[in-house]
Amino acid sequence: MFFLLLAAVAVFVVGNVWRIVATLRKPRPLRWDLYPIPRGPAEKQRYGGSYFEESDWWTKPTHGLSLNEPFFVLKEVVLLKSVYENFHHLWLWSWLLHWGFYLYIGATGLGLLAVPESVVQFLYFVAAFIGLVGVAGVLTVRLTHARLRGHSSRATFFNLALLGVFFATAALAATAGFNFRSAFVTPSTAIQVHLAVVVFFLIYFPFTHMTHAFMKFFTWHQVRWDDRASIHDRSSSATLANYLELPVTWSAPHINPVGKRSWRDVVNEERC
Repeated sequence: MFFLLLAAVAVFVVGNVWRIVATLRKPRPLRWDLYPIPRGPAEKQRYGGSYFEESDWWTKPTHGLSLNEPFFVLKEVVLLKSVYENFHHLWLWSWLLHWGFYLYIGATGLGLLAVPESVVQFLYFVAAFIGLVGVAGVLTVRLTHARLRGHSSRATFFNLALLGVFFATAALAATAGFNFRSAFVTPSTAIQVHLAVVVFFLIYFPFTHMTHAFMKFFTWHQVRWDDRASIHDRSSSATLANYLELPVTWSAPHINPVGKRSWRDVVNEERC
């Protein structure tokens, strides 16, 4: 089991690195330019303003990294602030599910640091309990709430079932004295079953939407918060210029590809 776990960790790391590299190689995303964003002067952030309000804004320097950005990320990680504000019905259950994982990871780290096993096992049990409650709550909301019922795929329910099994086996392993430092020499069936679930989860994780745990960095920084003027970003301007030479391969009420060889032709027609 030890070597299986090492192989699973290797797949986990390589798979997640592959996801990041694949994302970076994709075409540059379209920006939202929706405010407020945690960047720029505090007085503008309060009402959702930006430097676009200023005359000749394209000649003005844009603001770099703001201290508000890491605070925003921290509030999202710890409190799931956006879920609370945008979908209150789901917030408590999602918060419990996420904190179940946080406590599980924390218990694992403390166990590897030789913290007393009683403390580690207690944290594992608490993590498993609140994680299970969270999974049950999220599953219930997805099955009953009209806003989510039609947007929940079979993969979504499989992932929730897997998380439920993960936390359930963690609870059983905790009652059997689970600790990663001694798990591979403990003949407990409950512990071995949980380790098998951990191995599967690590291998499966990089290929699911659960990678939003770190992929949000790209949607926040490259889509939601990137309000730089292209004139100040030569690489972006060159990339977008290349995109304009791509052929038009689809149509819509506002896009008529007839007689147009590239997106530059579409843009030029819109200007006329």
